[in-house]
Amino acid sequence: MKNKYIIKTQSECILVQDDLLILKKQIELLKPSQIVLVCDKKVQNIVRSITRSLQVRKSIFLNIQESSKSINMWMQLQKQFYKWNLDRKSVVLAVGGGVVGDLVGFVCHTYMRGVSWVSIPTTLLSQLDSGVGGKNAINTNYSKNIIGTVYQPRICYLSADFFKTLPEREITSGLGEALKYTYLTNRIRVNVSDFKARNYKKISKMTSECLNYKMSLVCRDPLDILGVRQKLNFGHTFAHSLETATNFRKFRHGEAVIHGIRFALIVSKNKGLLKDSLYETYRSNLMDVELPRIPRSLSGEELYRLAQKDKKSISGEIKMVLLEKKGKIRNSISVTKEEFLTAYEQLKLHY
Repeated sequence: MKNKYIIKTQSECILVQDDLLILKKQIELLKPSQIVLVCDKKVQNIVRSITRSLQVRKSIFLNIQESSKSINMWMQLQKQFYKWNLDRKSVVLAVGGGVVGDLVGFVCHTYMRGVSWVSIPTTLLSQLDSGVGGKNAINTNYSKNIIGTVYQPRICYLSADFFKTLPEREITSGLGEALKYTYLTNRIRVNVSDFKARNYKKISKMTSECLNYKMSLVCRDPLDILGVRQKLNFGHTFAHSLETATNFRKFRHGEAVIHGIRFALIVSKNKGLLKDSLYETYRSNLMDVELPRIPRSLSGEELYRLAQKDKKSISGEIKMVLLEKKGKIRNSISVTKEEFLTAYEQLKLHY
């Protein structure tokens, strides 16, 4: 696995996979004044060997959920860092799922205008998605990830051992992000049965392939301003609206992404970008994944209004990442209200 990426305008990002000794050596190269830990309580037992090996002196364990990505939690961690006397040479370990990475990355970027952090994503979803790439954010009661920055971790530690403790829905959530990559490039194949069988060896290999592809885009567009990374948002416009509309409680992020991919495929077909035959093939491939159903009471009007607030939208005009065929993505395609609402009705009918 390729493990070193030069991120322009910021620092190196080192990916370390399943080798705790290399992780320790890479952190030592940062010459930290102190190493501290911010960890989700749910995974504190599986990171004891990491904290012992890295000689972590100060730790905080939090009851993490999506609502933890808040201004109040951001302030709480800012105060904790101040009490710990963290300085610009300190290193913060962020251990947990995507919520921990999003939150801690944002806190680290805004504390003293930037302290180094190490991403240790423990869910399959976060290893495939937010654990790498540097995007971080907090939510508000009106939108997801609306306040944030781009701030790369100095090191990202990936381990398949973390997968063994995950409940079934977390595996499915990771599958959602993995499936996204199969549409972005022809080089990645994802077998749904590997996830159902929890074939960790194959899942780990697939994770490496996805991250190598993602980081090739990140290196070309580290701050996400050139449009290169935009294709990574395939399926996410609808997914974010769905998560917000259901108060981040009904769907795991990857589950919402699968619904979002289904929605994006319908819009792509309706706009004449995706051939009907290919649409039917891609649609059938997604039928094997069991997901929570979209509430029938959820209106298309509400989802449309939320999508207008998406970060990719311009002046209220929805811009989506759409598909012509696997490996051929169309970025920033305008979608009208009528097209959005029509696609939503078809989504409810097909799934």
